[in-house]
Amino acid sequence: MKDEKIKFSIINIVWGNDYLDLFLNIIIPSYLSKNNIPFCSKIYDIQFNIYTAIEDVIKIKSHKSYLKLQEFVVINVFPIITSNLLKENNKYSVKGFCQSAALKKAAAEHTIALLFNPDTIISDGSLKNCCLIMEKSKKKSIVIAELARVEIESITPHLKAVFNSYENSISLSSRELVALSVQHLLPIGKVAFWEYNLLSTWPSFLYWKAGKNSILAKFFHLHPLAIDLREVNISLPETIMPDDGGLLEFLGIEEDKIHVVTDSDSILGIELSRKALFSADVSRQVFSKSWGVIKWSYSYALPSHQKNLLKFNIRFQSNENINWKKIETKVFWNLFFVRQGMFIIELSKTIRRMIPKKIKSWIKNKLFSEKKLLG
Repeated sequence: MKDEKIKFSIINIVWGNDYLDLFLNIIIPSYLSKNNIPFCSKIYDIQFNIYTAIEDVIKIKSHKSYLKLQEFVVINVFPIITSNLLKENNKYSVKGFCQSAALKKAAAEHTIALLFNPDTIISDGSLKNCCLIMEKSKKKSIVIAELARVEIESITPHLKAVFNSYENSISLSSRELVALSVQHLLPIGKVAFWEYNLLSTWPSFLYWKAGKNSILAKFFHLHPLAIDLREVNISLPETIMPDDGGLLEFLGIEEDKIHVVTDSDSILGIELSRKALFSADVSRQVFSKSWGVIKWSYSYALPSHQKNLLKFNIRFQSNENINWKKIETKVFWNLFFVRQGMFIIELSKTIRRMIPKKIKSWIKNKLFSEKKLLG
């Protein structure tokens, strides 16, 4: 029917007091800003699904954020995380188990899944724009880069200052939220700047300063925010891979069907973390920063992730005028050797694949026999 509403399943996987406190007191209130859940619930059929631990259900259902959210959408709480599951698996496997269950449900109900992280605050209008893109475009997925990582302890007083107790909402425009977040980056975020003389121990994202409170970023891993599962017929395993580690490829979603958010004015997510979580050293000395990035990427990134880094410039825009073209030109030359290094490695791999197995075997045997003769 023409008037049938598009169905969205908002998926949240959260357990444990620290994450629950953040999720209930900050993250859900950001969903409740006027151009997120309140706007979207009038136009779309939205389910809000929470996958959690058995012992966390009471805390969730009694919280004021949950009760306010009920006024707009249907909420389902699935207590599928058991004590045995937590004992026998790390947190990423637990998340993968819940995510697989959530995606199976969304696919069975022919909905568009929205994968929100329980530690990611969104700007006012981000959910609205996400739903509109999925409705109006022919894309099967939306992927975003979440600004990482912002310190919860230092940013929380500022978020409380804009908290609306009547609406139980935190409402900040994308530009306001970027400006605020850049001022409260954790060391893991600060060391990501290319200008920094050290390299992050996990350089999955690289930053360049743009103005006072804006950033141009390069990301290997992009987070699938929306996945259209209405026509996906692939059988999912019990535990699925990380959502930014090949999920879209597994689902058979082609590159031209993926909408990449490159401007925070459209959709913005900010990863919040406690300072204690990143208390260890997050940087290291390297002979060459470019070589450090290349070496890391071939251990921890898929070819599609490497392509993300080279192809997309992600703008985190605050309320200031930025000459983005000038910054992008600077970034292009900063990553000159990264591009060349990746090209040479890929070329060598292609050449090796083209060499017939018999020749490879002969070379291997020849080298082995000569080594043996040399003692």
